[in-house]
Amino acid sequence: MKLTFKILAGLLLTLNCFTADAQKLKSFKSVNWLVGRWESEGKKGNIYEEWKLIDETKMEGRGYRVYKYDTIFTETMELLMEGADVYFVATVKDQNGGTPVRFKMTDGNNKHMDFENKEHDFPQIIKYQWKQNNHFIAEVSGLIKNKMKTQIFSYKKVN
Repeated sequence: MKLTFKILAGLLLTLNCFTADAQKLKSFKSVNWLVGRWESEGKKGNIYEEWKLIDETKMEGRGYRVYKYDTIFTETMELLMEGADVYFVATVKDQNGGTPVRFKMTDGNNKHMDFENKEHDFPQIIKYQWKQNNHFIAEVSGLIKNKMKTQIFSYKKVN
């Protein structure tokens, strides 16, 4: 009897761990820290992201790089809740024929969001991680020529 109880307790503990790992957001209000204008400084120009909360199920953003007073890269971004699924959707005019690319959330809560699209060339993984004091980390990663490449961007709030 004791052995059966230990096995059952272990099984329940294991299932609870899997459930915790598969967290999903229920509302974008819980990630309102992303709202606003953000800056990441770099040698090839500063990168900016601007996000606004549309409603509980949608956020809109845009990203751009400024180098020597010229905007040299732009993208539009959306965070969407569709049923039980959450997506990060990026559209870049001169990439993928201007077609939106969807990344499905694999994990997320009020402090981080992880998205994946294994079919996309680069990146295949996008992560947002809230740190503190108006600071977050964005990480993009994926395979390029069979080698894992990761780019990390440290953003600070500028408004």
